[in-house]
Amino acid sequence: MLLSKENITLINLLILQQCFGAGSIKAVKIFNILRDNNILDKEFDDKRLKSFIEAKDVNKLASFDTNKVLKIIDDCVKNNIKVLTIYDADYPERLKSISDSPLILYIKGDFLDIDNLPLISIVGPRKISDFGKKAAYSLGKRLAKSGMIIVSGAALGADTCAHKGTLSVNGKTIAVLGCGICYDYLPENRELRNLISNNGCLVSEYPPFAPATKYSFPIRNRIISALSLGTVVIEASLKSGSLITARLANEQ
Repeated sequence: MLLSKENITLINLLILQQCFGAGSIKAVKIFNILRDNNILDKEFDDKRLKSFIEAKDVNKLASFDTNKVLKIIDDCVKNNIKVLTIYDADYPERLKSISDSPLILYIKGDFLDIDNLPLISIVGPRKISDFGKKAAYSLGKRLAKSGMIIVSGAALGADTCAHKGTLSVNGKTIAVLGCGICYDYLPENRELRNLISNNGCLVSEYPPFAPATKYSFPIRNRIISALSLGTVVIEASLKSGSLITARLANEQ
């Protein structure tokens, strides 16, 4: 593979995200210092790195198999998934405003002009009351009719109702996933995800076939709130992802 400057940037970002994980501030710092070079060719002796990079980080990067990154790129091409980096012109300023901006976004569908559109996120529990289901559906529907774009997580419960309410009036909706776009998490929502990708988009910071984990959902919640001008919590228990999203929205 002939490495142009753009290819080197993409590969470096993919390597850093794979090595340090989603939402890593350390990965952003390393890239900002070494961005014009192939990261795997570096000795990591830059003085600017020594204040925060550890021996285990150097070992992790030195032993990284670049074939993993090439497979991710190939998977994206085969599945019509756009790869957007934090340094691309169409990367949303709303996401750049948070300290742990995702280095890479994977997108299936029309990402829209995020920074110039009114996005509202609707979140709530998977196990939701009948009233909550009606509220999420109704809010999604009414906000979409008024021109809002609804952001949620495509999970069962409140997310599903909000997305479906939006789609019922041909509104645009964005689902931010806690796994790869091609990973068949929640098979019962497979058709819903397809509808969303055709009437908005699916977004993830995880490679196409990355599985869901108990950690990936709280991490992705910062993207849901950061994309949006406001966040609606339908229902929430005291210890829940919905309240994590609300806290993040308040901080942002």
